[in-house]
Amino acid sequence: MARWFRLFEKKRGNRRTGSEQIAGIWEGAFFGVLFLLGCVGFWLTISLFVLPEWWVNRDFRPSPARILETRVGTTVRDGQTLYRPEVCIEYKVGGHTYRLWTYDIHTVQGNGYSVDKERALKTLQRFKADDIITCWYDPRDPEIAVIDRGFWWWAWLVLLIPLSFVILGAGGVSYHLWRWGKSVERLAVQGRPLSLSFSADPDAAMYPFVPEIPARVGQPGTHLPYRLPVLGAPYRAIYAWLAAALGWNIAVLAFALGTYYVGRFDWSFTLFLLPCLVIGLTLLGAFFRQWMATSAVGETIVEISDFPLLCGHRYRVYLKQTGWLRINWLEMLLVCEEEATFQHGTNTRRECRRVWQKTLWRHERFEILRSVPFETEAEIEIPHGMMHSFRSPHNEVRWRLYVRGSAQDWPNFERVFPLVVLPGPERERRPDSRPGREGLSSETPSDEESPQQVNPGQASETYS
Repeated sequence: MARWFRLFEKKRGNRRTGSEQIAGIWEGAFFGVLFLLGCVGFWLTISLFVLPEWWVNRDFRPSPARILETRVGTTVRDGQTLYRPEVCIEYKVGGHTYRLWTYDIHTVQGNGYSVDKERALKTLQRFKADDIITCWYDPRDPEIAVIDRGFWWWAWLVLLIPLSFVILGAGGVSYHLWRWGKSVERLAVQGRPLSLSFSADPDAAMYPFVPEIPARVGQPGTHLPYRLPVLGAPYRAIYAWLAAALGWNIAVLAFALGTYYVGRFDWSFTLFLLPCLVIGLTLLGAFFRQWMATSAVGETIVEISDFPLLCGHRYRVYLKQTGWLRINWLEMLLVCEEEATFQHGTNTRRECRRVWQKTLWRHERFEILRSVPFETEAEIEIPHGMMHSFRSPHNEVRWRLYVRGSAQDWPNFERVFPLVVLPGPERERRPDSRPGREGLSSETPSDEESPQQVNPGQASETYS
């Protein structure tokens, strides 16, 4: 039980105890709270200061007004007396006469106090009884009027405080999402370059149609020399859903606040806004669903003993599957795919066919814990006579490793890792097996070739 509920880590020699995942959750929750506080503070500052001033300067209309009297308004907050200037004015709108104590829009809303009494008195010196001045009233509610329009410059500076909370919280949450499920070794080598030493002559003149080595294969492994990159990283989907949810909801919130604060409330706009809110909640739900699924499945790490590969040679492959789930089945496949692009009338069509595959291993009915990832190792061999990796404007032959699995309570997952296969020595000596020849080789494995047995799991080959 202590392994599951430790809230901190303690270093003992070269190892650590405690739950790193729970510590990460607490830190992520802390930055999430900062983000929420920043959003609330940003919204309050906008709604209490910026929007009312913008509303007055844009929509209020001028009217002549007569000053009746002036005074210094007072209030007591937290044991301290606060002051503000107040002016009683009389003005007419549409044949009706209105009287009220006012100064600016903050005074009308019940705010505008400060500790500086002298400043309030100095402000009132500009107004004398029976003077005719210009006031600005709200055309939708003439009982609201001000005699001073302008912006509080410090309100824009106050926006920097909640904005810093938003940036700090969003950065911390994004950082923890990026680190989630990654091992200490993986984080240690993240971004470190590694020069590849090829097993064969990589001269472009010898292999003009062999695809280039993926740049991300330069990451070193912790168990074997080379770590393969995953195609279509699952965390990209999380960031995409997060960006979509935040962008949509912020746009809808800004549009709603801007509309309601200028007094344009009507049922048609509210009915239009409800589907937008439903879409925003759906995007948030999709983001949390994707985040939970990716966190549960965890990271899939595949490393290989050499890169690129040669036909007819054997290599070791290491798999490390992290996460916290119960696996129904998990398997790794070595696959060769051929893709052809051709013209069909005025349309360009593309067809992809899996021409060969081999199941390296398959495990069923086991559990993966966050503190104990699943690890296994196998051997792969590119058969003699198979076509090497090939790319031309209209044809492509790809070699890949597929890791597929099924877990309880979660959708099936699949991770794809690219390989680059160079021609073997036998193919180089054959005159009809020149590099760059389109299509698959006519040479096929003999019937005597038996599938490689990988323990545990039953290996199998499939040709099409």
